[in-house]
Amino acid sequence: MKTQFRIGIIGLALFAAGGAALAQFEPEGSSAIVYFPHLVDGGSAAREQWRTTIRLTNTNHLNRSASVELYVLDDEGRELSLDFGNGPSARHRVVVPANGMQVLTSRGASSEVRSG
Repeated sequence: MKTQFRIGIIGLALFAAGGAALAQFEPEGSSAIVYFPHLVDGGSAAREQWRTTIRLTNTNHLNRSASVELYVLDDEGRELSLDFGNGPSARHRVVVPANGMQVLTSRGASSEVRSG
């Protein structure tokens, strides 16, 4: 599963949790597309249940929020619906306040593991 972030950012740091932490910092005033190559979500409570947490941090000191568009794609590049708290969707929009953070955690709602 490939996850694409399209970001109009003002000093944004992106972190993906799950064993190893990844971080990418973008300069103030930039616009960037960032890819995270792996997400895992779902499964049965009796066996294994997976969730993915994405932390979006805006380090801007000029009091500007960052607008983030998150697109979740499967291995074939098709949209893959995941629930990050607002219902299942392949597209999620998030505003990260200046000097703030937004945390997205998938609900693990699928009975089968979705992984890429």
